[in-house]
Amino acid sequence: MIIAGRGGGSFEDLMAFNDEKVVRAYANSRVPIISAVGHQTDVLLSDFAADYFTPTPTAAAEYAIPKEEDVLQFLSQLEGRIKSSLVTKISSNRDRLRLLSGKFIFKEPMQLLNQRSQRVDEIGIRLQKALSNKLNLARVRLERYQNLTSRIQNILFHKKQKAEFWTSKVEDLSPAATMKRGYSILRNENGKIIRSPEETKPEEELQVLLSGGTMQVIRKGK
Repeated sequence: MIIAGRGGGSFEDLMAFNDEKVVRAYANSRVPIISAVGHQTDVLLSDFAADYFTPTPTAAAEYAIPKEEDVLQFLSQLEGRIKSSLVTKISSNRDRLRLLSGKFIFKEPMQLLNQRSQRVDEIGIRLQKALSNKLNLARVRLERYQNLTSRIQNILFHKKQKAEFWTSKVEDLSPAATMKRGYSILRNENGKIIRSPEETKPEEELQVLLSGGTMQVIRKGK
């Protein structure tokens, strides 16, 4: 299974997922593809070509990996069916042995009975081995699913930490954060930001934006 994901971006950044070659590759893939570009509002052509579509990579991972309780329930049901089949098979063969042991056409009925009994034992052993092999295989698959789940969770955790780090950096550079450090923004009556004294006139009323609010000032001097 392939999860084709991307952690968001502008619509222009996502245009690659509308490319004809990408869409055809999705449609012709023998391996199931889950499209998880990370945008809930933007619909892409590759979403329609994929086998399944989710709005985020996290949702794709949850869809692709079965729940542990579902796997355990499947194993329990499988074990029950195999045991039931085993009991039915053994019981059927025993009934046949009892029937054959009463036939007069057999010159050595005990020998035939012993052969049939041995055959039943062999079938029982083979069925038990088959059951054991299936259960072992199911346990191995369950361990793989658990390991994959753990790896995906670790990746998502690190991605989240990285996103939080850069979000904090962006917030530190915002105008509001800058004003909290003692800076202010000066505007004229039209709302234009003043960057130098040459942009104002004497006695002109100006507005000062501070971290805690605003106030009106008047330019003095030339």
